[in-house]
Amino acid sequence: MVQVNALAEESAKFQENNRALQENTEKLEATNNQLSSSVSDLEAQAAKFKEIYVKLSKENEKLAEVRDGMQEQLNGFQKLQEMIFSQLNEKMRAMDRSLLEKIAADIEMMDQEQGLSPEEFEKFLKRVPTHLKEKFQKIATDSKEFSKFDKNQDHVIDSDEFGAMLDQVMKECA
Repeated sequence: MVQVNALAEESAKFQENNRALQENTEKLEATNNQLSSSVSDLEAQAAKFKEIYVKLSKENEKLAEVRDGMQEQLNGFQKLQEMIFSQLNEKMRAMDRSLLEKIAADIEMMDQEQGLSPEEFEKFLKRVPTHLKEKFQKIATDSKEFSKFDKNQDHVIDSDEFGAMLDQVMKECA
């Protein structure tokens, strides 16, 4: 009987263990089902993200093309701007030269003789516009500089000598 009781106890323990194992198995199956469901959800989300990533990559490529096109246009605009400013500077230098020639012609005719005398040269220097004075002063500050431009030393700056002087001034403007 002792053996029967021991076997009965042993059988009860096995049944209890089986029941506990059965509960654990059921819990693990439920957890496994939840994890499988989560994995499926995550796979679906990963597929959506991959789809979005592909779309964004294509959009990024399009934006890169737009950026490159805009950079090309900007470079073209910069070249155009440089050309326009270069032309404007050229026109301004031509206008400045014309203005200086007009001032010289007005002063030159004061004594009814061609060329600029030292006195006329001094008057000319006083009438040079402010924006050109600095450039003019680099080559001629007063009538003492007169002989520098009177190449033939006849005490008159003739049109050729005056043209050479303006060439120097315009070179300073460039």
